[in-house]
Amino acid sequence: MSLGDYIDEFILNTNDAGEGAERLCGYLAQYQLLEQLTALRRDIVTPSVCSALASEDTEAPPWCETRNESPLTSAWLGPAGTVSPLHNDPYHNVLVQVVGYKYIRIYGAEQTHRLYPREAERCNSSQVDLDEFEGRHGHSGGEADPRAQFPLFEGAPFWQCVLGPGDGLYIPRHAWHYVRSLTPSFSVSFWWGARMGLAPVDAIEAGELRVGRGGGGGASSSGATPPAASGGGGGVEAPRYQAVY
Repeated sequence: MSLGDYIDEFILNTNDAGEGAERLCGYLAQYQLLEQLTALRRDIVTPSVCSALASEDTEAPPWCETRNESPLTSAWLGPAGTVSPLHNDPYHNVLVQVVGYKYIRIYGAEQTHRLYPREAERCNSSQVDLDEFEGRHGHSGGEADPRAQFPLFEGAPFWQCVLGPGDGLYIPRHAWHYVRSLTPSFSVSFWWGARMGLAPVDAIEAGELRVGRGGGGGASSSGATPPAASGGGGGVEAPRYQAVY
């Protein structure tokens, strides 16, 4: 499918789906469109903040993947209603809105223990479906109540905003975020710095994960550092998480 056909089908809805037919929803998400369309790339300016590096970035070990010189640029193009579920990213991130409007909600990395991360390769994604949790998908009596499934999520503090054309938002590495298009939308994201994961401290200390740890005063492959999230209530300590290479 050409880009023009995609826009006709999913953005402009010019193709007749027939009376009563349900229209398909297509989302061009996290796609390196600008690398293919160099003329379009010339219209996009990399934000100057993408040159700001932390010690974890400049002192990353040689085997760590870094984007210190050239940010990874991705396009996000789709109709109203498209969603990026609650997740976190391994890089610093600036999301720039070009066309349309998006709602964004952000939870700090220190709230990780309340967001129920998935396991293994999907550990940067939350088990919580925010739309279902807040009733946008409805809820049938035969399904488990998401508030009963994820009790710690209720009341977790967050920030929220609506991005419009020309707006940019810095999303810190490992900050959890949910994005929903309010209108047909075109956005560009810029990832930069060292690639770092967020891992349970208990798994690291037990030797279940063979990783290097990111230090607050510089990156290193050894040495304990404060966890990204800690604390709890009722005398029970919450799971702790550590930024790792």
